[in-house]
Amino acid sequence: MSEKKLNQETAEELKPKDPAQEDYEQGQKFHSDLDTALAANAFHNALIGFEQSNNESGVANASDKLGDICQERNEYQKALEHYRRAFDICDRLKDAASVISLQKKMAVSYLSLGQHQETLKIYFELFDTFSDWKNPGLIVEMLEKIAELYVETNEKDKAIDAYNTAASIHNNYGHPNQAQIFLNKATELAGQPQ
Repeated sequence: MSEKKLNQETAEELKPKDPAQEDYEQGQKFHSDLDTALAANAFHNALIGFEQSNNESGVANASDKLGDICQERNEYQKALEHYRRAFDICDRLKDAASVISLQKKMAVSYLSLGQHQETLKIYFELFDTFSDWKNPGLIVEMLEKIAELYVETNEKDKAIDAYNTAASIHNNYGHPNQAQIFLNKATELAGQPQ
């Protein structure tokens, strides 16, 4: 290794870390160690630090982690507040992967709160995104979630349509076994009394 490269690495190591980033990394460690109280405190401190330094990505990341902790504690309304904040930033920054991840997390919170219409709204937004991407696997995943929610809300005909659509997609891609699974679910629902 050259002396110049060694000096550069040493300089990087000596460079002080952003305190907010240190808090965030500490929060990740606490969270992975399942110490949610300390993790929440560290992520909260990181959030404040990121806000003070106008680090939008940091604010989004810390908000996302705080949402995760709230969701783990069954504090779904608080989780939604954190997720929405992160979502707004990620959406503005055109971070599609983070937007999708946050939508899925928000759907879990809405579903846990019994807010089925909000959950469906997110499922259909994800369905539209995955359709635009022409990703049949993710489209079918969303159709299955939509169907399951329709079953839960006693909207059997809509659930049957969603299962049949998922089966059709599998048939179009040469997956007859997977298609049959969804056809069986649709048939089973159709045979149940209203």
